[in-house]
Amino acid sequence: MPLTLTESKISNNPPFTEMLNDLQANILKHHGRNFAFHLFLSVKAGKSAAAKNWIGNFATSKITSTAKQLIDSAIRKDKGVDGGTVYNLSISSSGYDNLQIETDLKPDSPAFREGMKNRSALLEDDTTKQEPEFNNAIDVLIIVAHAEEAVAIERKDNLLLQLQDFFEVVKVQKGEILRNGKIGIEHFGYADGISQPIFLETEVNKQSGNILWKDEAKLSLALVKDKGGKLADSYGSYLVFRKLEQNVKAFKAAENNLPAVKKEDGTDNDELAGAMVVGRFEDGTEVINASADRGNTEEKDLKNDFDYATEASAAKCPFHAHIRVTNPRADIGDTGIDSFVKNVRLVRRGIPFNDAGRVGTDGEPEGGVGLLFMCYQSSLEDQFEFIQSTWANRGDIGGHAVGQDGIIGQGTNNFQKQLPAQWGKSSNENKCDFSNPGKGFVTMRGGEYFYTPSISFLKSLTINNTIMTKKVMDVTEVTLNIQKTNPPSLVISCHGIVNTGGWSHGKLVPFIYVMPPADGIYEFDFVANAPTGIVIQVVTPITAEDFVWEDFPAELKGVKVYASQNNITEFIEAEKSERKARKSEMPFNKVTPEELKTLKSKNDAFFITNAFIWEDVLHVTAQYGGGCKKHEFQLVWDGTESKSMPPQISLSLIHNSNNDPCEALVSQELQIVLSTHITTNAEIMLDGWAKCLSCNAVTNEKAFV
Repeated sequence: MPLTLTESKISNNPPFTEMLNDLQANILKHHGRNFAFHLFLSVKAGKSAAAKNWIGNFATSKITSTAKQLIDSAIRKDKGVDGGTVYNLSISSSGYDNLQIETDLKPDSPAFREGMKNRSALLEDDTTKQEPEFNNAIDVLIIVAHAEEAVAIERKDNLLLQLQDFFEVVKVQKGEILRNGKIGIEHFGYADGISQPIFLETEVNKQSGNILWKDEAKLSLALVKDKGGKLADSYGSYLVFRKLEQNVKAFKAAENNLPAVKKEDGTDNDELAGAMVVGRFEDGTEVINASADRGNTEEKDLKNDFDYATEASAAKCPFHAHIRVTNPRADIGDTGIDSFVKNVRLVRRGIPFNDAGRVGTDGEPEGGVGLLFMCYQSSLEDQFEFIQSTWANRGDIGGHAVGQDGIIGQGTNNFQKQLPAQWGKSSNENKCDFSNPGKGFVTMRGGEYFYTPSISFLKSLTINNTIMTKKVMDVTEVTLNIQKTNPPSLVISCHGIVNTGGWSHGKLVPFIYVMPPADGIYEFDFVANAPTGIVIQVVTPITAEDFVWEDFPAELKGVKVYASQNNITEFIEAEKSERKARKSEMPFNKVTPEELKTLKSKNDAFFITNAFIWEDVLHVTAQYGGGCKKHEFQLVWDGTESKSMPPQISLSLIHNSNNDPCEALVSQELQIVLSTHITTNAEIMLDGWAKCLSCNAVTNEKAFV
């Protein structure tokens, strides 16, 4: 039975499996990558068919589904392995027109069909301040994101080469996560991205103890039925993109000129007035519950269980505070999951930009930095446009005038704002002239409305998509080749035979997994376009287009390809199994038990994500925090064997970080020829790895641990 969109607590299991496999990543959960490139494209004249075909193939081979995103997230949490590149594609109203997509498949929203520029009067956008590129028609937005900058650049450059024959590149905009410690911030220095609608069961359950405010949301907040989708549960979402430039110098100057507000105990706090304008301190401490920051250093420390119900005087958090204007919670009534305030929220997916080359939070740039504001919703009119025009611009919260949002508000500000003289005590002593239109803290430099369609719809744009594809008769050869890119890519080549002439466009179609295969063998169907009409009855060879697998899973051990009458399993060869950019030959040392104890007491933190023996070579993938200094590993053994049956020896990895101060997640592949150092018939174990390494070790056979 199809979903009704009244569901919440989503998991990667039925009845959500079909929807999650067809829904693009980044909608129900932020992609979470450090770097993202946003490619704004327009369709070249006369190239609509070719552009659609490219999009269809791109959707088949690259676009990330929510199901895959959730699997990658689970693997990262369990093993610390990065989830790889995220690809996402959205289409504007002009894109549907210029791609010559059937009119009845175009999303219905009037705001979407008009486009953001034609809604500028409602939003009070000053279009004269837009960057010139945004004055052009933008048909398609592609987001490519990765944890590592170099990889994100390489993926972006590859895409630009592929699409240059069909699209004009209007603009390429880089986004980059900005952090204070482990907390994401924006360029004014405040924690950002707190209080997001959450859809996933695992995340909802984390808020089970919340009393006043829960972020749980129904699917209807973000999703709408995709009219072009090919499945019963094909959905998409409306996407708002706005480039918001921040004038850090002007903001900090205005912040410093705010009237002083004393803490609850009557003492001074220079940060409190600014926190009351924003609604949180820079570290994310909510000003409604505290008159000083708590010194938060991690996102898990941030608190969001409040609703303003007992703060009618606004003496702790002013009505005009940014987070109270844009999410007034109990100020406008009920806060249950079906309430108005819960169903007008935005699913924010923004990321800072840094065109000016600012280093961290150094300096106070007057431009060139800011936020790439993005949000998903099921209604542009009732969500984004309502919040921007009614709440942020006019400060009209449930019919009560509270003052324009001082940070993102636009248009005329005729409301005199105030701050109390002391936190928690009502007074009208402090006039607060903190206004974005007057000071120019944030300037909208351009944007557009998009629709992020279902993957099945995008796949259907391929030329001749109505031609029937079938499995070929036999698969005869499968070869795997790891390209030494950064990170490595796996190229799968495949040959087979069919029983007649006329077959064409052979390709490999990957299986979709709810959870990664336990044996590390990933499966594919070898299919091709079947012939129609009269054909020659003769066995004919056929070759699949190479399947290039970027960011293939670290636990992948081989692939299995199915034809209609047989299948072939091919394993990765040891000498080609380098999955990470870093590779090291380990030294080996035989030590005494006392020396081993001393070494372990000084061992720097790391964890093992993979370990196996192949033809006498021990391969270990280790992960650790670092990136600024060379890390050293050695394999040690104290020479002892257990008296168990069979006997066992236990090897240990010793890690020296050389006091590396950095915290980037680094993977390093280590290897060593065991027979050079160890001669034993005992089972070989490795501290930190639960499995026996030698029990199923590969000699000259194709099998993996």
